[in-house]
Order: sequence, then structure tokens, then C-alpha cells
Amino acid sequence: ELEAQIFFNNQMGSSFRLTKAVFVMDGAPIYNKTSEKGIKAKKKKKIKVYSGALVPGEHTLSVHLEFSGFGYGFFAYLKGYKFKVRSSHAFSVDAGKSKTLIAVSFEKGGITTPLDERPALKYIEQVAALGD
Repeated sequence: ELEAQIFFNNQMGSSFRLTKAVFVMDGAPIYNKTSEKGIKAKKKKKIKVYSGALVPGEHTLSVHLEFSGFGYGFFAYLKGYKFKVRSSHAFSVDAGKSKTLIAVSFEKGGITTPLDERPALKYIEQVAALGD
């Protein structure tokens, strides 16, 4: 059994407030949090979603995020908006190695990109030999 760590890094801009985050690995929920006030990492760091042993082989991480629009003044109209992001990522764990997987939410596109097309997810994998 191997050490695996999964983190979530929310890099969405201030117009998007993260209100729900559900992470499921191989069909089993490993993180589930809902907050209308917004789910935040302590000191803007990554949220640790999972840390523990994983059997070698293929695994699938499924991520379901919900954001609500957030804004004042001219941007107050954003408050009624809800944005959902669903994504899954297949990854493998090799014997004798530790795996770190970081799910990063970010805004894709630019100023002309419609708001509902901006929320996106990418995955960063890091592998290290055990004992390093």
C-alpha cells in the first residue's frame, strides 16, 4: 500500500464563491463540504482532500464543485448565478512510489468569455520514490 495525497487548490477569482466541493475516489466519497459563505483554505493554501494508503494500480478521482456568483454594486447581478463543474481524472499509482494529485479550479478564457464557461479544472500529478 502506498502513500497518496490529494489536494484541492481553488484559484477562481473573487466573482466565484465556492459553495460545495465533493471528491469521490473509486466510487467512495473522500471529501464533502458545503458552505453558503464559501469554502476556503486556511491562509490561501491548498485544502487536503485525502491522505492515506492506496493500492497500486489505476484509480479515478471525480470532482463536483459548485460556485455561486459573488459581487457588489455593478456586479451584484452575479449573486443569482450558480456554476457547476464536474470532472474526473484517471491516475495510476506505482509500487514503491508516493503520489500527490492536485486538483486546481481556475478561470479559463478571458474577459469576453461568458461567466458560465469560465470555471474549469486541471490536475497536477507529482510522483516521488518512497523514502525521498
